[in-house]
Amino acid sequence: MEKKKSFTLIVSIVSIFISITAICTSLQSFSLDSSSYIGWIVAVLSTLVVVLIGWQIYTTIDAKEVLQKVSEIEKKVDYETDRANLNTCMALSDFYYRLGSKDIKNMEFKYLLYNVSSILHASKMRDIKTCNAVVKAVLEVIVSDKLVITEYDKKLIFDLITQVKYGNEIEQYGDLLQMLSSVKTQ
Repeated sequence: MEKKKSFTLIVSIVSIFISITAICTSLQSFSLDSSSYIGWIVAVLSTLVVVLIGWQIYTTIDAKEVLQKVSEIEKKVDYETDRANLNTCMALSDFYYRLGSKDIKNMEFKYLLYNVSSILHASKMRDIKTCNAVVKAVLEVIVSDKLVITEYDKKLIFDLITQVKYGNEIEQYGDLLQMLSSVKTQ
């Protein structure tokens, strides 16, 4: 990357030097007649054009590097966002699991929803260990025969679970899908 900047700088300096030499060469035939001011205008404008073209080349090359850096930062932000979402979903699923022990209606669904969200965000980060742990916990806690949810809620869960990446690498992922499909709806 440093070589690219050096090369660009050298090419810009050489092009400016050549253009100034060309201008000076053309001005050797300078005479003080009525059309001489046109030569000066052409010389000034050609210098301006050369400087602007050199600047455009320099900024174009620099813009590519900036776009690459922005892309890298965007990937880091996406990763950190998924990590924050994963932590939030896991905390909420733990909260609803603890409330579920008090037999509050619909807590199992919320527990299931936030765990599926956790699996989704962990899979986006390619954190297969976390996915495996969450899938195992869901399969141990949720009894699909006793769970009854609305069709809308079931669709919501399946919309999330279908977005999970690397499902073939997650242990017991097929069992989770089977359990989710066997959940009864009202």
